[in-house]
Amino acid sequence: MLGLDYRYHGKPPDKEMRYSNQIISHLRYEAIQIYSEYKKANKSILPILSLFVHRENKKAIRLYEKFGFVGDQIASRGDHLLMIQKITDD
Repeated sequence: MLGLDYRYHGKPPDKEMRYSNQIISHLRYEAIQIYSEYKKANKSILPILSLFVHRENKKAIRLYEKFGFVGDQIASRGDHLLMIQKITDD
């Protein structure tokens, strides 16, 4: 589970350095590293990063879409939208 306290929304002012961007970038980086390690060891791994977000959290949905996540309506549950992204080490 991840989240950003409302006091830090929109911080710091530089859009590229916002904490929300840093968190998602780090999450994606770690997922890519794990995928690469499994691939090098010839282990099977599904190359997908997924998360659930509340359907009414439009700001978070836009953030995830900015980073390449796509909503999957079929696999979503109740008030939460499943968002997925294919990961590669290319």
